Parts: sequence; C-alpha cells; structure tokens
Amino acid sequence: MPKYHSRVGVTSRLRKRGHDYASPSSYFITLCTERRVCLFGDVRDGLVDLSPAGVVVDSWWHYLPARFVSVELDAVVVMPNHFHAVIHLGADPDIDAIPNLSDIVGWFKKRTTYDYTLGVKTDGWPRFPGRLWQEEFYDHIIRDERGLERIRAYIEGNPGMWAEDDYNPRRSEQ
Repeated sequence: MPKYHSRVGVTSRLRKRGHDYASPSSYFITLCTERRVCLFGDVRDGLVDLSPAGVVVDSWWHYLPARFVSVELDAVVVMPNHFHAVIHLGADPDIDAIPNLSDIVGWFKKRTTYDYTLGVKTDGWPRFPGRLWQEEFYDHIIRDERGLERIRAYIEGNPGMWAEDDYNPRRSEQ
C-alpha cells in the first residue's frame, strides 16, 4: 500500500497529488499516540480492554457523524497506543459540503486531547509526553470493495496480532 502522510491542520498540502481530500471517498486511517505510549487500554487474549481514556476516544470517534453529517463510519479499533478506522466522506449525496479529511482528524484529536487532559486532572489518568497524538497520521485511499474488505479484516484482527505488533512496546516480552 502506498503511504501518504499529512500534517493535521495543513489543508493546502495534499497527501496524494491530484486527490481532493474533501471529495466523496473512503479512507483507512491510523493515528498513534505521541511516542506510542499505551494510554487507551490493554489487549488480553486477543481482545481490547479499553481504559476510561480508550472509551472516550471510541466515543468521540462515534460522534463524528453527528458533527460532520456527510461522514459515515465503518470498521474501527482503539488499540492501547494507536487507532485504526475506515471513514467514508460524502456518504449523503444530498449534502454539498464535505469536510476535508485533515479537518475531521484535527477536530477528533482536539476533542480527545481535551477530554484526556481533563481525565489527567480529575481522574488520575496517566500523563502523556508532550502531545496526546503524533502530529501526523497515516491515510490510505480505499479504491474498491475488495480493498475495503481486506482493510476491515485487518482492523478486526488487529487485537489478535498485538503480541507481534510493531506498535506494542512489550512485543519482545510476550
């Protein structure tokens, strides 16, 4: 899969030349915590056990269609230190204004960072180093149904691969 990266908030620079990131499209995205610190839960027996912070991240993701009416959500998994999801932009053909992918991700990061910071202050959640999220995020344009099915299977199977996951800081211990 080709990798196209973006800095959140930089909407004038396209990740893939010629692609309009505010046109009807489907994307596979991955966001990672800063320094890949595990803050959102743990994986036990191939299942994610979300911490309260992980529940907040999941809740804000599922709120996106209420905030951006032309967005439709698909497969998603919140992992201990990263997040995979499929998002469809322009799901409703009657709505002309489709938000830019970077704007959506930026809004999501702001909301989750605010709530996480509140959890640190009021509920003793672990502090994060610098930022909650890495500045950049990975995106892949989904071109067809076969690709979508492959990505859905990857997302659904991700917790079961945690022991070997490059993002798992305890990978060598397990």
